[in-house]
Amino acid sequence: MAWLLKQAGCQVSTANWDNAGGTAKGVDDLIVSQGLAAWEQAIDPGQPKHDYQVKTKYLDGSVLPLDRPWLNLNLPTGMGKTTALAAYKDRLMELAIRRGYKSIRILVIGPLERLGRANAATFGVLYRIDWLKDQSQGLACCIHSLHSNSQIEFRADEFWGDPDLMPVLFFDEHDQSLSGLADAAKMTRTQAAILNELSKALKIVATRGILITSSATGQEREIALIQRLADTTIEPYRV
Repeated sequence: MAWLLKQAGCQVSTANWDNAGGTAKGVDDLIVSQGLAAWEQAIDPGQPKHDYQVKTKYLDGSVLPLDRPWLNLNLPTGMGKTTALAAYKDRLMELAIRRGYKSIRILVIGPLERLGRANAATFGVLYRIDWLKDQSQGLACCIHSLHSNSQIEFRADEFWGDPDLMPVLFFDEHDQSLSGLADAAKMTRTQAAILNELSKALKIVATRGILITSSATGQEREIALIQRLADTTIEPYRV
């Protein structure tokens, strides 16, 4: 979005502030809770900037931050996400070693099989059917398989049971995946089981791993739902 605005001749700035207390998720919240001076400091050109996408059209995996436990990509198609994430995965291996792990174990989930197979290739993991033949590898699957009664009999605590492997979860098109799952009035037993395992997986990565969410249209309500499922107040680094 920032790149498109710049192409249209708009002046684009970034603002950064601390939302540790959870009272300043948006600009309006920041001004109400902390005053105009806090906003002026946040928009100060001397402050460090994190939204490097203002300066470039394509996502660059080599500069995505490794010090953030949650990376949220809200990007349209054609921004080089696949290439960037492949490079980011290699850097996550380096992060895991620095943290004292021997390697990483990746879970990739999304709403569609076609998307899941493509993501499996990007992250170097096995798609659902192939993973059944070698369950020591990382896994890519549709969110509908994310429960213990599915063909893969998924259990988050078992999948990330090896303490030597840093958990990494890539939740692609999370808005589509979550759509309908959290409607308590229409929830089936299978949907409840999926949400239960998803919650366990999110809690694990929020505690000791890395979460990557991605959507072209995701809204704050999906971010808030992920926070509730993970039982965390961690704010995503937004790109």
